Amino acid sequence: MAGLNVSVAKFFNSVSKSNMNKPCEDFYDPAAIFEDPMVKLDGRDKLIRYYARLYDNVLKIRFDVTSEICVADETYARWTMHLNHKRLKGGRTISVDGCSYVRSLNGKAVFHRDYFDLGSMLYENIPGFGSLTKMVRGLAAGNH
Repeated sequence: MAGLNVSVAKFFNSVSKSNMNKPCEDFYDPAAIFEDPMVKLDGRDKLIRYYARLYDNVLKIRFDVTSEICVADETYARWTMHLNHKRLKGGRTISVDGCSYVRSLNGKAVFHRDYFDLGSMLYENIPGFGSLTKMVRGLAAGNH
């Protein structure tokens, strides 16, 4: 069978702090490789621990998947993540656009790479550091 057994949209929106293992076991192969702007991990168990640490401070999270295209064993998904985090932006909603590339084998993800702007998700929303990040971004764009 080509493609994933579980869509990216369904997987993203089924994972939570209280529901981590089952969705990850259904979606990922035990030897899956995961990459995002922060880490590169080998193995589903390491990935589950990584997700669990990330979700420790998540108050609320939702992914709006605007498109998901599957061609043979490759899936591409565009999404907007809406995140409320205890330590970022005073818990107010942060919205970040991104996309995922997933390669599958036998219906499970063997490689998953997320692409998103880490600055707009994280750095710009850390108290004190955020204003510095926005200033540097403005200078780089030629805004004085």
